[in-house]
Amino acid sequence: MNSPLASENGLVVKHLEYQVAGHQLFCNYSFTLQRGKLLQILGPNGVGKSTLLKILAGLIKVEQAWLSWDGLKINSESEDFVAKLFYLSDLIALKAELSVLENLCLDFHLCKKNLDEIKSGLRRFELLSYADCLVGTLSRGQKQRVALTKMLLSSADLFLLDEPLTGLDESAIEITRRIFVDKLLQGKAVILTGHYPLSLSGIDIQIHNLGEGG
Repeated sequence: MNSPLASENGLVVKHLEYQVAGHQLFCNYSFTLQRGKLLQILGPNGVGKSTLLKILAGLIKVEQAWLSWDGLKINSESEDFVAKLFYLSDLIALKAELSVLENLCLDFHLCKKNLDEIKSGLRRFELLSYADCLVGTLSRGQKQRVALTKMLLSSADLFLLDEPLTGLDESAIEITRRIFVDKLLQGKAVILTGHYPLSLSGIDIQIHNLGEGG
């Protein structure tokens, strides 16, 4: 497949084809997402929201598509691409036997952050008093806030977030909304999945509903 121009800005998805067990999830699916923009993928369970994020993260290989970020072909084995990516799974990939602080210090994207920066991120999500607590002892919402602290502190350019608001109370949701706005103003791009439309003050959100022809 012919590649787009290397100068193309942001995320480019062209002619994506993908099926699971004979079921077509994506057929000639194409879109672009520029830096500074947010795309929300909506739809009921089973329509391919999580699968799409895994494809965009390079975790699922596809043959019939062109996928690129800033002209760089998406490939989970490429150090250049991985360094630009932050992917948050709906499974919350945290080590239960480690403390909150230890989990953040071990993270690839945060390894160059100093301790004060990490503690500042925990403070923003009202988690600083839990810094030395084992993640396995936290509630679902608290674990989600730890995962979102990783997002806050990450210097990645492309954020792929699978249902990031799940389990959060209104306070944490509002904190996360403000972080989204901050990332977009920094020229980052954000893609998140969900079941209900998100609203951000002063931000136009691009929406794809996979339940409607997706």
